[in-house]
Amino acid sequence: MKSELFYILFYVLVLNCPVLAEDVTELIRGLEERYNQVGCLSGRIKRVVSIQEERAEIYGNFNYCRPDSFVINYLIPFKKRIVSNGDSMSITLSDSTNVDLTGKFPMLDFNWKMFRPLLDEYNFSYRWRGEIEGYSDVIVLEGGPNKLEEVELPRILLWLDPNNQRLLRFEGYNRKDACVLILTNNQFTKIDGRYIPSDYTIYFPVAEKEKGEIHTILSNLSVLQNGEPTR
Repeated sequence: MKSELFYILFYVLVLNCPVLAEDVTELIRGLEERYNQVGCLSGRIKRVVSIQEERAEIYGNFNYCRPDSFVINYLIPFKKRIVSNGDSMSITLSDSTNVDLTGKFPMLDFNWKMFRPLLDEYNFSYRWRGEIEGYSDVIVLEGGPNKLEEVELPRILLWLDPNNQRLLRFEGYNRKDACVLILTNNQFTKIDGRYIPSDYTIYFPVAEKEKGEIHTILSNLSVLQNGEPTR
């Protein structure tokens, strides 16, 4: 019979083994490359916005092309169109009013585009490895900025599923080290052998005027080839 010491050593040295710095970079780079392989997607979108005591459900459809170009057409309960070409983002309201949103919502829609900016702006280190509910192997990485003055979040945490190359959770902290942004990928849809976040929630836990959450569900996902969806 193996001793208790054996199991302790096995956990510390094997299951909870540290991740080398070069492995951390390759892990994030692998996530980016895996997501980028899917190309363009189309589907339906449901968004539930809960800010303070206000709640709204919005329905529509979307087209998305990597790395960060997309069109969302909201249809219910009102019509509006959000367009991003990668360099700018704008919204057209039902009365044809156009509002520039460039730089205001960097991760609000389609969080899959986030890995390249993270690699460019942050250095990552291993924080923890273990098991959480629903996942037998999770790695937590902590990121610090290369240039503090150029980022709004001086500290970030990434919760990763290394076996299937999935981002499970993102946490962002302000200069007072308060958590101001949380992104959780609640569910994934497998397309062409890759896992796509299809149910995710963004939380704003401490904002005074905008405290709340935005829950997004993507359905009827199809890969676009030559402008036409395929399944």
